[in-house]
Amino acid sequence: MRDGLLHMGERGVWSWDLSEIAERSFTDNVVELMTGRISALEGATARALQLAACIGSRFGLQRLAAVLEVEPAAAATTLWPAIEAELVVPLDDSYRLMQTEAAGDLDPRYRFAHDRVQQAAHDLLSEGDRAATHLQLARAELDAGELQDEGLFSIATHANFGAAQVVETSERARYARLNLQAGRKAKRSAAFEPALRYLLAGRAFLADPWGGDGYPLAFELAEIHYLVGEHEAAEALFAELLEHSTEALDRARIFNLKLVLYGNTGRYPEAIDCAVQALAHCGERFSARPGKAGLSLELLRTLRLLRGKTPEGLQDLQ
Repeated sequence: MRDGLLHMGERGVWSWDLSEIAERSFTDNVVELMTGRISALEGATARALQLAACIGSRFGLQRLAAVLEVEPAAAATTLWPAIEAELVVPLDDSYRLMQTEAAGDLDPRYRFAHDRVQQAAHDLLSEGDRAATHLQLARAELDAGELQDEGLFSIATHANFGAAQVVETSERARYARLNLQAGRKAKRSAAFEPALRYLLAGRAFLADPWGGDGYPLAFELAEIHYLVGEHEAAEALFAELLEHSTEALDRARIFNLKLVLYGNTGRYPEAIDCAVQALAHCGERFSARPGKAGLSLELLRTLRLLRGKTPEGLQDLQ
């Protein structure tokens, strides 16, 4: 009743959704069940699953072997009990060749049987172990130059998990920039929530929020706050950005975003004040509330400027 799975209808008849009840029960209990199954495996196999969970829902044997610091054939042997337990599923038949002379540079790929299996394996790692493993993966992928397509998101995600263990200022700055790139890429795909997470993480890597890539991170973050409906956070960042901006074009972009926010939320008096403030930054002085005399004066000035002008000549008006 508390979760709305069982409720009384208008005619006093109880109704329920069995599929929803089953799904809710599955969600609540499956991680605990999977944790037990993983813990029942031999220590090396359980450890391999935990590290594989850091790689992702799908993983290659070569990458897992590198994280385990063993040869691929040894990693394949270690992983075999998890396959037999149906916790991991091979994605092709090449895994069968890992104990033969044909193994060579084969890189069999696997996936977790269910996302809850991956979650359970991931949760079995201590916080420190988890951070260290993700940071190791971020560094390995970065060294391999895997910055295209999904590689950028993968590196940023791993770096964010391991952020607490990144101490060098230069490395933190590098991950801040990667998160900026990932946030922009996610925004272009209209994936605003992931973009928000990347941009927040990127800013957190900077000791000085306005140093290095701090300004572009703040600008992108302000826009994303607006796009996800966090208007107060957006306005606060707009104000900070105006304090730190040094270029007229940057200030114009900030004012434009503020105007869009005020207009789309029906805050028209604030939109007018913002427009007047923006024009003042461009050297144009206008009154937000000119009164009848001011309006009449501007109308006469406009009529004088238009006198004798052709449509083609309007572009020359000053």
